Amino acid sequence: MGNDSEKTVDGHVHEDMINAIIESIRNTLYELPAEDTALSYSGGLDSTILIALSDFKIHPYTTGFSNSRDILASRRLSQILGFKVKEIILDHIDINSLFTQIREIDPEIQARDLGYEAVLLSVLSHAREKYIVTGQGADEFFYGYQKYEREPQITNKGDIEKIIKYTCPREKKIADSLGKIMVLPYLNKEVTGIATLIPRSQHINEDGRKIILRSVARRIGLPDEIVNLKKTAAQYGSGMQKIVRKTVRSQ
Repeated sequence: MGNDSEKTVDGHVHEDMINAIIESIRNTLYELPAEDTALSYSGGLDSTILIALSDFKIHPYTTGFSNSRDILASRRLSQILGFKVKEIILDHIDINSLFTQIREIDPEIQARDLGYEAVLLSVLSHAREKYIVTGQGADEFFYGYQKYEREPQITNKGDIEKIIKYTCPREKKIADSLGKIMVLPYLNKEVTGIATLIPRSQHINEDGRKIILRSVARRIGLPDEIVNLKKTAAQYGSGMQKIVRKTVRSQ
């Protein structure tokens, strides 16, 4: 029947669902030319699952200010798992130029989204690879946001609608402007279909958030230190959102 981490869905062990998520993501990554594929890597659970499922063949880039949480986390996890990360250090990059480029593509973008898109743009701009893999969709479909813990009545419906209707089209435009192609394994139809079949109570419970993805991480052999990772979104972990706040206050 599996261990305590292997919860059930409507009375049935969801081992097949976990395996199907793994295979869907792995197949997506295997279809890409590894030598021409980059990963926007934050040192968190979602992106670590992705690089592990690529057999560590795709090329991770981490964006952040010196000594930011994401830079430090990516260094630590890359040492644990034995892969190399290319660091994009923001200290001497013109951040306002990144904001300007994003606003030219989406003049209506909200400040809360600007930091993440600036992190993405920095990876798109620095990576020599054509294909850029990201963990978009993991927080929305697998209940990763802290608000889900704070407010049990909240579902992920609004967040899913936002990412499909607004975030993904905007990011495709950003990628297109640089001749890059976005790859979003967590938004594969098979993955999202499985995620929506699983009740909220099995995505998030007394053990924390992203229970299903933690089961995925455990199933593919990642160590407990990574399985149990808790971190903030890339715009916060990189330090980018602090610059967004300063910019908004000065306007």
